[in-house]
Amino acid sequence: MLSGVFDRFPSLRIFFAENQIGWIPFFLQSADVRYDRHYRWAQRLFGFKPLARPPSEYIRAHCLWGFQFDRIGVELRHKINVNHLIWGSDFPHQESDFPDSRGVIERNLAGIPEEERYKMVCGNAVEFFRL
Repeated sequence: MLSGVFDRFPSLRIFFAENQIGWIPFFLQSADVRYDRHYRWAQRLFGFKPLARPPSEYIRAHCLWGFQFDRIGVELRHKINVNHLIWGSDFPHQESDFPDSRGVIERNLAGIPEEERYKMVCGNAVEFFRL
């Protein structure tokens, strides 16, 4: 991102699978704080070219995130980008909840509007992977 890759390739999207999502809002905040704290000296000393937008905006626009059971992350979905969240069962790995995947979805996404549930469980994956 700091090299300007998303400005050069505006349609580039990257999927980070199996990492959970509850930590991302704090990471977005930290990315902006650290960028603002350091880009001026990097520009002056190393010729760093400042970004057109804050790092968090690039991350929200270009990165998709996979999660299994992460209720906190689901509650913070709008701080990340609900259109870029993809639930996965992670079958057959040890953190998989199979064969209780439907129950996990129900508990994980309880109270979430149907349109957003569909995006996270199916629609975002269909779009990203062109299924």
